[in-house]
Amino acid sequence: MLTCTNPPRIPFSYINKQLSFCLCTSNTYARYIPPSLLSNSNKLIYVIFYTGDSFYIVIIMSDIESSDKLDKIIKSINEIKVTQNKLIASVNSFREDKKLLDKKFADIDGKLDNITRQFDVILANNVSLNTKINQLESKVSQLEAGCSNSSSLNQEQTLAEISDRHSRSRNIILFNIPESATQSNLDDKNTISSIFQQIGVLVEPINCLRLGKLSNNCRPLRATLPNQHDVFDVLKNKRKLSDLANFKNISISSDKTLLQRKHLKNLFDELNSRKTAGETNLFIKYINGLPVISKN
Repeated sequence: MLTCTNPPRIPFSYINKQLSFCLCTSNTYARYIPPSLLSNSNKLIYVIFYTGDSFYIVIIMSDIESSDKLDKIIKSINEIKVTQNKLIASVNSFREDKKLLDKKFADIDGKLDNITRQFDVILANNVSLNTKINQLESKVSQLEAGCSNSSSLNQEQTLAEISDRHSRSRNIILFNIPESATQSNLDDKNTISSIFQQIGVLVEPINCLRLGKLSNNCRPLRATLPNQHDVFDVLKNKRKLSDLANFKNISISSDKTLLQRKHLKNLFDELNSRKTAGETNLFIKYINGLPVISKN
């Protein structure tokens, strides 16, 4: 065994000369321990080979001239170094992979926390929606109860409205036609026929009637025509009255029910309100016999 401490460090070049063996490596050095410093009786020579800051191998040689053995030892040392470097590279790679996995796990944890928060929000919204649905169901139940009580009345009103519109479908109303002194119905019919001829509609009214009580103003005159097609012709050509000096103050409209008059009044109110708000090019036109607000 070794009996001295801190033996001298010698380079391989010196060992080559003294011990007749060859070591070829760039980062390896040796400590040579002479036999005189050893206490063993076998006179073995100890050479310690250092292969790095933290790795060393102790080799005991009984024949320092056996260079073949030294070559094998050096080769083994180099192989061990290669293996060590591979292990170090593997450990470093494992550490990098672990860092990546840790980062991915952290990202997953963050996403799970975000999903949990979103789920809590959705759950709260679901509770609110259920409350609103219950309120709506309650209102629907109330409306259904009210509809069941008034359904028969609504049906009667609808049928009455349909019947009233049908009875008025062949009528037209003329305004601002002066009344004759004799208040003769025949005079009114002749005046209506003359107006129709002036606007290019060749039809004779079946009958006519002044509406309302006698007063100082001209009462509207209702005329019944043979069919609805004649009514459409008159309404389509009524704008020609503005070009006739004798009839330019006369206006013509269809015979509307009370519900139709209310609807038309509401349309005019809406039209005036929108014009006051700044909208332009608005007017009321009829589509399939129904008045609507339109825009150029």
